Amino acid sequence: MAKVAIIGGRGKMGRMFARAFRKQGHTVLVASRSTKLTPAQAAAKGDLVIITVPIRDTVNVIKKIGKHVRKGAILTDFTSVKVRPCKAMKKYSKASVVGSHPVFGPSVGLKNQHFVLCPVRGSHAWYKQALKKMGLRVSTMTPEAHDRHMAIVQCLSHLSNFSFAHAMKQLKYNPNKEVLTSPIYRVKLGIVRRALDTDADLYTDIETENPYAKQVAKAFKKATDTLEQAIREEDKKGIKRIILQCQKHFGKLKQDMREKINRLAGFL
Repeated sequence: MAKVAIIGGRGKMGRMFARAFRKQGHTVLVASRSTKLTPAQAAAKGDLVIITVPIRDTVNVIKKIGKHVRKGAILTDFTSVKVRPCKAMKKYSKASVVGSHPVFGPSVGLKNQHFVLCPVRGSHAWYKQALKKMGLRVSTMTPEAHDRHMAIVQCLSHLSNFSFAHAMKQLKYNPNKEVLTSPIYRVKLGIVRRALDTDADLYTDIETENPYAKQVAKAFKKATDTLEQAIREEDKKGIKRIILQCQKHFGKLKQDMREKINRLAGFL
């Protein structure tokens, strides 16, 4: 069994993975600014060293503890962006390096959730197997491919949600008003509320630390500007053309997805 050092492991995500590794029989060392065991000491002892701190602090933590990680160990991070942390881990350590991203929050558990690995240097086979034993659906891609993908999955999605909420604020519309609300609107409102119920620093970091976020934000602005102009000019043909183009791009809604959405709408 291995020694797993979790740096910053006192948060919800760190505690969840600490339990999962212990369940497999591994020894887990948790270190943070408030523990007797220092991050540098834990890093020196770990066969697997996981950095799970806020995105904005990750590179600085890597700089401080990277030199303490043994050459034969694995160094990884749990942030939502991968290009910058992976470059830092490769530069400031001699260990095997693989970026990690649990594509979920600690409230949903581990089973059947997506988990991305971004190999950079050396072997990480036993770590990957340990993740699969936890019931995770593990995918592998480059740090660049990961951040491009997450620029859509996270940055664009959050940008849409916060723009929706910000527009309601500008319009001084009460989001708690339940009169004359459609099921799909209530689904959308629930998604936006859930986004707003999460740490603002996390979303701020996701939007600013992903190197492809600016490109996505520019495309989002262009799309909304195009629709705004068509609406302002009452250009029915233009609006319909955009909708038809989007329908073609997305394809037909699968029946099982339609049923899931309808069930969700029925709950709200």
